[in-house]
Amino acid sequence: MTLPAFLEATPLGLQALSAADFDALQQGAEIIEADHKGIRVLSLADGSFLKMVRRKGFPSSAWLLPYAMRFALNARRLAALGIICPQVLACYRSPALSDDIIHYQPVPGRTLRAELERAPQAELLGKAGAFIARLHEAGIFFRALHLGNIVVLPDGALALIDIADVRFARRSLPLRVRRKNIANTLRYAEDRQWLLDSPLSEAFWQGYAAVNNELKREFFLGA
Repeated sequence: MTLPAFLEATPLGLQALSAADFDALQQGAEIIEADHKGIRVLSLADGSFLKMVRRKGFPSSAWLLPYAMRFALNARRLAALGIICPQVLACYRSPALSDDIIHYQPVPGRTLRAELERAPQAELLGKAGAFIARLHEAGIFFRALHLGNIVVLPDGALALIDIADVRFARRSLPLRVRRKNIANTLRYAEDRQWLLDSPLSEAFWQGYAAVNNELKREFFLGA
């Protein structure tokens, strides 16, 4: 597919986008996600995605650093740390739209949650535990941590999606922050099933402890 001329060599940043350019960009696109306010995610003919994100006004922090730019900056920092995540191609703002737009290359594969539903595997749970432990060791606090935001790539590697809300520390995360991050995941019933209730759940905690052997299941569950 040949992209519209305005997309050629677009630098990473919040770029102006006219209504006509937006129409050209979404030609032949497939709707991936929508809500009562309209389209949220489009799949373009070249395999890249457009994500529409609502703009917030003053005095929100998103007014100073819009969601689209946070997503792009986090993608850049995660990639620099060796964490696989969506590759941002461009970010746009259009006066004709109430949303900002993120144009990105999606991560291929299934979410960890979907993959476990398809084929429960202790090995995969262990890999997930080790992956999260490595995030914590690298000082990465991924606020939206749950098994639906971790993707299993075709080669078995793990990646992050929905990366707008990430904090980066200069050193490994403190214990209380690690516990808080895992507790967020355990709020989801479908994830508690795999991390607490499944006969395979111990593999997850062993995977985490393999990276930091001082932190076992009992620490995270407050026992």
